[in-house]
Amino acid sequence: MKFGSGLLRKIGERLSRRVPLPLVIAFVSLCLGVGVGVGMTFLFGPPGAGQPVIAGADGQGKSAADRNAPNKARPFRPPRVVFKHGPPERRGGELGGRSVGETSVPEAAAPGKAVPRRPTPEPMPMARTAGAVGDKDTAGPPSREVAALPSATFLPVPDDRLRWRRNAVKVANVDGRAMIALVIDDMGLDRQRSARALALPGPLTLAYLPYGSDLRRQTEAARAAGHELLVHVSMEPESVDEDPGPNALIGDLEPKDVLSRLRWALGRFDGYVGISNHMGSKFTGDAEGMTTVVRELSAQGLMFLDSRTTQKSVVSRVARRFGVPHARRHVFLDNEALTATVRQRLEEVEVIATHTGFAVAIGHPRDATLEVLEEWLPDVIARGFALVPISAIALRERTGG
Repeated sequence: MKFGSGLLRKIGERLSRRVPLPLVIAFVSLCLGVGVGVGMTFLFGPPGAGQPVIAGADGQGKSAADRNAPNKARPFRPPRVVFKHGPPERRGGELGGRSVGETSVPEAAAPGKAVPRRPTPEPMPMARTAGAVGDKDTAGPPSREVAALPSATFLPVPDDRLRWRRNAVKVANVDGRAMIALVIDDMGLDRQRSARALALPGPLTLAYLPYGSDLRRQTEAARAAGHELLVHVSMEPESVDEDPGPNALIGDLEPKDVLSRLRWALGRFDGYVGISNHMGSKFTGDAEGMTTVVRELSAQGLMFLDSRTTQKSVVSRVARRFGVPHARRHVFLDNEALTATVRQRLEEVEVIATHTGFAVAIGHPRDATLEVLEEWLPDVIARGFALVPISAIALRERTGG
């Protein structure tokens, strides 16, 4: 220390003879400052923003002996967080749902408490680009939002050019009586029971499966008996154990394939007012698939009867968007094919019709159903109701009558 101070004094004396004293003091101060800065950097490293270094990760924070030591099993120790130049500045604000600068303890740290998993949000369904486009009652979650339904502009079309009006059974004035539309599904396969249903007093609405045999002859006889016709189009059910039949409309099909199958069904016979869904608890909840179907119905001037095999059905919303006449089922008569059950369901139909002005009931050509209908139909008018085809309900809904 004495040597250093003496050296500085001699340097100062020599410089003072040639250089003014203030410059000497400034020069010495600068040298001292640079020396101190270099020493601090050597000892503590460059100044940083308090970024953490995890000791033991990828060689950082290890000693030379640890890095050169052979790899061998060591007991697991949680990493130790080391901050260079002290902890970072604590700031407020939110980042990824956590408060920045605050310590967050996961709920798993509490003994006996499971870590809750956040549900993965369901992705928004992507709309298909092409065209911009037996189940029982099932309770389910609210239907998802209808995705990518295009808007449409409709020009007025005379009724005689619309097939659903041209092929409709004409209805006399109902004189303000409550209307009941009785639909018999699954016609055309069981020829004997289908013929028994055809012999019921009408007008009824008979929905024929498109894969039945000799359909043209059967449907011509039904029209001659004064009944209205639907094509009972097979559609995909929720359950993979249910078989909807050949050429069913399936949601995974491309729109062109859905359209091809629909047109096949529509070509199996003539004289119908529209279609209804056979099964379809999955397909009628698919906005994209139903858009393809309803577009075609609009182009062909047909209506849709929604059998309502699911609460997630989007049929009404899609049909309204395209101006397609439609109706929906209120009561299934024979999910239990027992005469007592069918009678009870018909009582429900009468109650609904009395309170709302109309009701739509769907049954099937089953012995119990046919037996009860043979008793019930002859007296339906005497009880104050009007028996109408399904087109009359669709027209009422369309005109708000």
